[in-house]
Amino acid sequence: MQKDFSPDRQKPVEALLAIIPLMLIFLSCEQLLDTAPEKLPAKLQFEFAIQEYELPGEKGVPKAASNKSQERFAIEKGQITVENIEFDGRRQHGAQNVYFISNFESPIHVYLTPQHSTTDIVFDIPQGTYDMAEITFHLGDDHMPSLVMEGVFQRGNHEPVPVRFEYNYREQIRVRAKRTGGQQGFVLRKDEVSKAKVQVETQSLVRLVNYGMINRADIIKIDGKEVLLIDEKTNPSIFNSISARLQHAFIVVID
Repeated sequence: MQKDFSPDRQKPVEALLAIIPLMLIFLSCEQLLDTAPEKLPAKLQFEFAIQEYELPGEKGVPKAASNKSQERFAIEKGQITVENIEFDGRRQHGAQNVYFISNFESPIHVYLTPQHSTTDIVFDIPQGTYDMAEITFHLGDDHMPSLVMEGVFQRGNHEPVPVRFEYNYREQIRVRAKRTGGQQGFVLRKDEVSKAKVQVETQSLVRLVNYGMINRADIIKIDGKEVLLIDEKTNPSIFNSISARLQHAFIVVID
């Protein structure tokens, strides 16, 4: 029997073939535009600060109350070079965990003061309640130190001289974020900007340093000015005491 391939018989087939691609496009768009609440982005902006800290006198006596009131070693500001940041977060209620690493075009140089300063480092992170988040800072590059701390040193009746600590090695600092008050866990919401407040705890960094070490330190001249430089070559014993604390000296609070 001869099959009928007349134009009228072909039209339903052609119509079906035309619909299938449209269905596939629709399904693909539906996946791309998935707006499940746990996938909506919330903004997390990073702020940085350094703890202003003065080394106490003998046996913890404040400088103003000691007999050596002219002796003073203080950290007042600093700089940090951030090459990349990793975020590893665990969410509640069976939501998918979140991990990513930034892709900065070039390292970001941040000036540190005792007040938290806002930066251009802002991430879109799926909203939700996070039981835990670990943030890893990739510090330094081939041209800039990972961390610089600056302050002042005065010995006896001598004129005060600038202090400069330089850590010139690449470093990865892993920190478990907390919320205000020290509790674990925090909430990111799509309709508000959350702050990740990063602080360099100077008191933790210099906890192995004392005035005996500082008073024996070499003071060198940089551009004709006396400076108490602390790096891997100048005053290495103080440098090693501070560097040994680097992994414990970063705090991240998310609110």
